[in-house]
Amino acid sequence: MFYNRPLLEALDKAGLLITLVGFADDINILVYRPTTSYNCQNLQASYNICLEWAHKYSMQFALEKYTLTYFAKSCKFDINAPITLGETVVSPKLSVKVLGVILDSKLKWKDYKQAVKQKLATQMLALQRTTAST
Repeated sequence: MFYNRPLLEALDKAGLLITLVGFADDINILVYRPTTSYNCQNLQASYNICLEWAHKYSMQFALEKYTLTYFAKSCKFDINAPITLGETVVSPKLSVKVLGVILDSKLKWKDYKQAVKQKLATQMLALQRTTAST
């Protein structure tokens, strides 16, 4: 958190109505407001602050790690709208992984349940191998 602290503080002071989730060198920016366009504007403004921080500290972001999803149960949001961050266009995905938890856009937990079941099957097989008689 010492590493990200100045960036988290800069984003917090900007007054953009965002929620930050930071862990080690990962930061997730959550925006939840009434319209998709408003959310995208806040994300773009947040990205600009991130770029200023990166320039100040001679840092670079891993563009291939950028992910976007919309958590919406109603159809009034445009959950297919991409966002342009600098020269990078990020298209939304149906699910994202945040700190090891898979979140789907409908918040039904289907992808996460499937991943847990798959991991459980692998772990059960490993456990059976260690307890099998030889």
